Amino acid sequence: MQHRPMYIPTDEEIEYLNHIDTNMVYNYLVTKSIEKLILEAKFLRDLSMPVLTIDEVVHGVCFIFPEEIYASENDKYDVTFCHQLLTRKPSIALKKLNSLHTFAPSVQYNTQIMQTTIDLLDQELVNDPKYRFTYTENLLLNAIFAIDYEKFISLSTDYLLKLIKIDPSYALKFPDLKDRDYFFKIGMEKYQQRFDLTEDNQCSDENTKKLIKYLHSK
Repeated sequence: MQHRPMYIPTDEEIEYLNHIDTNMVYNYLVTKSIEKLILEAKFLRDLSMPVLTIDEVVHGVCFIFPEEIYASENDKYDVTFCHQLLTRKPSIALKKLNSLHTFAPSVQYNTQIMQTTIDLLDQELVNDPKYRFTYTENLLLNAIFAIDYEKFISLSTDYLLKLIKIDPSYALKFPDLKDRDYFFKIGMEKYQQRFDLTEDNQCSDENTKKLIKYLHSK
């Protein structure tokens, strides 16, 4: 898999988030671990990895890449999950963004182009979460997924909120953002849907430690 960037929260940011909602922060760490497993092309190859003893992580990988279901003792017997995947309709609209790499940086970072791209991601990623891992690399999408917030700081508040829904990590970065905790929660509500996570997931100290250790491993 090509190199596509992601943002890994710092220890300080994780500590800050813990006062918001422990279950929501747990889901955030799960989603980041899923991203890392996929982007490093590890998927479910080594089930002895401590992070892969966490059911939500394994399920999230299978939800995005159904090719991995064979390795999950839970998901491969789940009729509801099978039906969910069979009726899912990937987004055709997102494929338009693959042409961005052919344009100069000045075009990609044009305000209108940035807004149109953010609109498409905000609307369609929830329908096609796999696209985040398979897009044709370009400067703009790489910047968005790397949480290169300084490139977007001049956009209107509406677009900053859409970026937070694409990845709640943005709520930790925009320096003048008011109600940071509130916007992080709003972002998580949509973000976790892309990994088929719910707010009902119950965190445990043991699993949280596994997730943090994996995220900060080389």
